[in-house]
Amino acid sequence: IMGTAMYDALEDMRTLLKDEWGTTSIVGDTPEIKVIWERKVVGFADYTRDTILLTPKKERIDYFGLFGSDFLHHVNIQIEVWTYMNQTRLDNMVGEVIKIIKNNIRRTNFVDLMITGSVSSSETYRNIWKHVLTAKYRKLNP
Repeated sequence: IMGTAMYDALEDMRTLLKDEWGTTSIVGDTPEIKVIWERKVVGFADYTRDTILLTPKKERIDYFGLFGSDFLHHVNIQIEVWTYMNQTRLDNMVGEVIKIIKNNIRRTNFVDLMITGSVSSSETYRNIWKHVLTAKYRKLNP
């Protein structure tokens, strides 16, 4: 059955970050790693520990091969990194996420995984440090 690659990529990202956290450097406890709809159930009052929030953003599908017989799916996953501690803690957490993804560019069942964007978002919050990364998975004929 052909379908979307979005939810496979989302689950792969969650598993990757949980399994690899702390393997590239000493970054302390594994943060809470959640998909956006799991977080919405609880609400934002629960933000007292380090959190990585994963959101599927968009999926582009390229057709190729004879009569479009093959499909390359490009899936963007937004990775929000949150901490209440300080900028140094945020820097360490963001660095760990980037190292994990760069060390795992080749993924089982995917063509590849890459970081494609990085934005500081701390300025809109008081006492919360936040950074948003974008990662792109490519998957052939899901």
